[in-house]
Amino acid sequence: QLLAQCLGVPFSSASTMQGSRSRASTPPPRVVREPPGAASSSPNVSQACDTKAVAQRRCTDFCCLLALLGFAACAVQVAIFAVERHDLRKLVRGFDHRGRLCGVGNGTEQQKLLYWCPAGDVLNWASPVCVSLCPEPGSEVLCPGQREVTDEELAQEDGSIVLVRTEKQLLSPQRVLAESQLWMQGYCVPASMKPSAALIEQLQSMLDTSMSGNAAGLFAAGLPQIAMSLAVLVDTPRVICCCIFGAIVLSLLYLLCLHYFAVLFVHFAILGSSIAAAIAGCSLLSLPGASNALGLESVPPAAAEVASSLASALPRVDMTEFPLMNGLHPLLAGSAGAGLLLLALLGVVFLVYSWRSLTVACDCIREACAVIFAMPSLLLLPVFDAALSLTAVLLLATGLPVLLSTAHVESTALLGVTGLFRNFELGFADYGRLATWAFACLWFQEILGTLGHFATAYAVATWYFVPGRNLLLKTRNLPFFPALKGLFFASTCHLGSIARGSFAIALLRFLRWAIFLAEHMLCRKREDHEGSQRRRCSFLSRLCQSLIASLQLWAEFLNEYAYIDIALSSEPYKEAAKRACNLLKSHAAVVALLALISKFLCFAGSVALSVVAGLVTYALAAGHPHLGSLGELSQDLRGSYHRTAVEIKHLEAELQILSPQVVAFMAGVTTLFASRAVLSAVDATARTLLYCLLWDASDGVLDATHVPESFRIFAEAKGLAKPKKLKQIVQ
Repeated sequence: QLLAQCLGVPFSSASTMQGSRSRASTPPPRVVREPPGAASSSPNVSQACDTKAVAQRRCTDFCCLLALLGFAACAVQVAIFAVERHDLRKLVRGFDHRGRLCGVGNGTEQQKLLYWCPAGDVLNWASPVCVSLCPEPGSEVLCPGQREVTDEELAQEDGSIVLVRTEKQLLSPQRVLAESQLWMQGYCVPASMKPSAALIEQLQSMLDTSMSGNAAGLFAAGLPQIAMSLAVLVDTPRVICCCIFGAIVLSLLYLLCLHYFAVLFVHFAILGSSIAAAIAGCSLLSLPGASNALGLESVPPAAAEVASSLASALPRVDMTEFPLMNGLHPLLAGSAGAGLLLLALLGVVFLVYSWRSLTVACDCIREACAVIFAMPSLLLLPVFDAALSLTAVLLLATGLPVLLSTAHVESTALLGVTGLFRNFELGFADYGRLATWAFACLWFQEILGTLGHFATAYAVATWYFVPGRNLLLKTRNLPFFPALKGLFFASTCHLGSIARGSFAIALLRFLRWAIFLAEHMLCRKREDHEGSQRRRCSFLSRLCQSLIASLQLWAEFLNEYAYIDIALSSEPYKEAAKRACNLLKSHAAVVALLALISKFLCFAGSVALSVVAGLVTYALAAGHPHLGSLGELSQDLRGSYHRTAVEIKHLEAELQILSPQVVAFMAGVTTLFASRAVLSAVDATARTLLYCLLWDASDGVLDATHVPESFRIFAEAKGLAKPKKLKQIVQ
């Protein structure tokens, strides 16, 4: 059936065909519905359809799919070229003083290592040589001396002169006095010199200097110990599994809290921010001269009385504890205080005026949590997206160096060091291959990341329109694995639409990176007397990057809802994007509120959960009371559950190896990533639910059998749906 639809061949089946209703941003003419028991007069309506608002699948944007396959063929050709002509030795081997690549011909086939000869007590960084092994003390190495350049003029018969320049350099054997060691698998450096340790010490000194005297300095002081202890994590798999399990449990508990207390969290955040802004504003206005600078001494007595009562009701802050605040200009302090008070007032007015939209947005979050508990497979989709995106990033990270190794490489000196740094001579074809591979990886990354989003949209849309008067009945009537079905449709029927939407975002990302690289390659080289050309070039580059980043954010926001519309209507990307844009424009307030609330709850929840997990884990690990309890527990379980007792004993041994800082850091990081994955599923589900509501009510009637009461009130207040009694009369 799918093949027939793609090729445009008529296909009909009484058991599979299903009509899809066309939705618009404005209510269409009302269609009189037939009684539930009557037979359908339309042959395109399926009688056995449970999710009647979700259209039957058909192939969309087939031409874009062909373009994607064509570009994929070009990327494969670039990969084949890179595999056939790559030479990674150009990237890792060193160059000697003659510009020869060690181990790659010109008499250096057996000399793969680079060695800098000593010049007295220091190394001669300008004249390295290729060696087969790192020299030992007492051995001899041919080291280059000073170069001698002589010029000779040869007169010709026609009166012209030929200039012959001769360069001589003596290679004399030198005895090695100091022991050398292998560094980065290709360079020989003195054993007393530790480049990696020197780099860590320099980083530590920079952190100590920049973070001294604040809380971050504590972390900087323990950074080397944490870095060395992280290597031990490979030998502690049970601790890692416990941290992952605890992170998942905390994330699910937060999901349960959002299901019951999302409205309370949002209202408390708005009221708390308003109160904090009011306190800060009154504190700034209480500074000497701040009120007089704004002319508040001439306010009416009633307003002054209200202001004084508000200031007395709020807790006063002793401003002598903040010397910086006392040094503020009175006009600046008064303006900031008045602005904060106005912000607090706007917060209260916003809470009262947008109560209905806030309730709808919060109910979307609550319903999203219920949907995830009904379909736990939705929690696996962010992990699936992350794995596929990581695959594309790895392809980009490995493909670019391989392509660079196909170009001509020459040695270059930097900071007085020769042999370590290199310069790539790239032609037009080389730039084309690099650009093709980079854009292909970006495009494929966007496509792979969209598959999970489309699967979430399809599964949530199926849940929204499935019959059932409550959550339990809707869960029972759900089809088998709707998320897996959505993945199948995304990778078959709608791959062309997904490629079309992902192309715009990939192109914008590619342009941002191209402008960034152009800035570093061109703008940094423009140096005039005052540096004004460099500043202008950098300013224009960053301005262009900001504009492109804004366009990218809008394209990503629109694509999310366009894919939801495709999951509902099975229309091409162009029609779905237009319809989504019209719906978003018509209901911009509630859509923006949901986006802000969802991002706030996701960000604040992830940070709070990671901090709580880290602090609790550190308190348990630092006190060590749990170690004794684990030992006692393993002794109690030794008789009945020997395997469990052995695992607990091993867990106790692993906890004794690790420091409390490392365990707390690992628990915080795993909780952060796990909560971000869970809450990203909540965000996508909430957006899909809101769009399903707007899409469902676009014909004037809410067809879903179970929606929150706030949805119905919102739809009736906005004129999207008729009141409940009137709807029953019409039916």
